[in-house]
Amino acid sequence: MKAQLKRHPLIQEAVLIGDGRNYCTALFALDAEILAEMARREGLPADPTHPRINDVLQTLVAETNVGLASFECIKTFRVSPGPFTVDGGELTASLKVKRHAVVRKHAALIESMYGAPESQP
Repeated sequence: MKAQLKRHPLIQEAVLIGDGRNYCTALFALDAEILAEMARREGLPADPTHPRINDVLQTLVAETNVGLASFECIKTFRVSPGPFTVDGGELTASLKVKRHAVVRKHAALIESMYGAPESQP
């Protein structure tokens, strides 16, 4: 699933979260160059929170979820405020994701995907 997400040029890295949780989520780090190119091409600001960027990511997640069991599907996602970097502590020198460092550094963003359950009628 992670490999399928990373095939999209906009996705620099994808960290899937779900161990010990009620459902799976994803934290994306976007490729700044691709984001800037996409924004320029579509006349948008190079802002990862722009609704058009969210639509692209939502479509990618929906395509990734096809054929997966419900417990495997990504329910929601967030975008990291910046790319993952070696200096930021999220990547090793060989550019592999330091999963635990990402989870620690972006704990508030991750927890925002697991908010209080919605009340049911």
